[in-house]
Amino acid sequence: TLGAKADYKLAVKYFTMASQQGNVLAFFYLGVASSRVKLGDYYYYGWGTEVDYMKAVQHYRIASELHQNSQAMFNLAYMHEQGLGLKRDIHLAKRYYDLATEASLDAKVPVALALLKLSVSFWSEYLRASTLVSMMKLVVKIYRLYGVCSASLGEKSPIALIWRLQRSPTVPVMESQKTMLDMNA
Repeated sequence: TLGAKADYKLAVKYFTMASQQGNVLAFFYLGVASSRVKLGDYYYYGWGTEVDYMKAVQHYRIASELHQNSQAMFNLAYMHEQGLGLKRDIHLAKRYYDLATEASLDAKVPVALALLKLSVSFWSEYLRASTLVSMMKLVVKIYRLYGVCSASLGEKSPIALIWRLQRSPTVPVMESQKTMLDMNA
């Protein structure tokens, strides 16, 4: 665009026409795959149109499946990773990243960085989930403790029990209750 002002609405129109034609001349000048990727970008970022992740996915898929375009594969991987227009799926994200590297050697470095980020995200979610399980076990133990203590103290609510425990840290616990408190959830 030498000296011309960017007109995104007009660009969307021409990229749509070029991608739908699929003739040799359109492929030669614009490339059907690159016009599909560009159209996907316009819908993804909302350039000249509303943001529409589903339409972006449609154009990226066409460029990916019909033309083996590595940029489209990378974009689909990212959208799977983030759950944008697609169900969030880390395994499909990795698969599309792998396909992008198979389609083009130029994609190796960006894909390596994306996979590093994806693995950090995966382990972060795993640790968060395992921490959640640990917290649930702790809640079960506290609930059991509440049941034992409330039965021996005659308390009716957890708030009353907490208030009582704060006031008197030496709450008498019978031997049968100690074994219940020591049980692993």
